[in-house]
Amino acid sequence: MMKMDESKAIISSDTPAPGVEEIYAGLLGLSRVLTLEHRILRQQLSIVPGDSEEGRTLEGLVALGSLVDQRLAQLLALCRDVGRL
Repeated sequence: MMKMDESKAIISSDTPAPGVEEIYAGLLGLSRVLTLEHRILRQQLSIVPGDSEEGRTLEGLVALGSLVDQRLAQLLALCRDVGRL
């Protein structure tokens, strides 16, 4: 596990942190898959009645997907900053 001093040294150096590009690429791929899944769920939500159990479940999944997407965007931004991408 990385100590706080080591992580500060990585962030403050002029060279990109090792492995950040790979992490960024993986997160970006995950973001694309989640965007597609979110689009499919929203399409299904337009078909299913909103007052049904299935409709409420889909609404919850769409809301959860939005939260995951926001967090993923924050992680991507952090990778860009740390890795100087």
